[in-house]
Amino acid sequence: IVNCIEEATRETDLGYPWYTIQGDELDITATDNNPDYLFIRNNFNNSTTLNGRSIRYGTQEIVGTVSDVSNITKCTTIITIIDNEPPIFTKDCGSIGDQVVEIEGSETTYTKYGRDWDIEARDNVGLTAYQWVLSGATNNSGINTLDNVEFNIGTTNVKWIISDHDGNSTECEYNVTV
Repeated sequence: IVNCIEEATRETDLGYPWYTIQGDELDITATDNNPDYLFIRNNFNNSTTLNGRSIRYGTQEIVGTVSDVSNITKCTTIITIIDNEPPIFTKDCGSIGDQVVEIEGSETTYTKYGRDWDIEARDNVGLTAYQWVLSGATNNSGINTLDNVEFNIGTTNVKWIISDHDGNSTECEYNVTV
């Protein structure tokens, strides 16, 4: 008699792109009329147990084989590791701070050159987007960098949004006054 979990979903370990299995939570178990000849193995680590093993983010199919002297039974467990951890800034809007810039003479816009107003971030699984949205004196949006972006006279709010593969996101804001 084989007991196999068909599907399981777990969250990544905090700060890492994997989940570490605890105890026998995902192990295949079996009973037999002759337990001395019962043999249980999985294809993930060729062992009876998954205890302490790490399963990477995404979906993993683990096939277990249970056999005795004359019978073989296989069962499959689909383990899905999801990420509910939002990305974090390594250079945030607070460290950039509000910016005040001056334009010369008859200029009506200020063009930002360089990446010193750009945020930096990391995620345990992987970032999919660095997005910015400008509102106020300048309305615009884009990705990755403010390098070569024009700002109108007045105060513009800069909102940065970072997102990961599972749609977790984090935001921060600062102002640019021209």
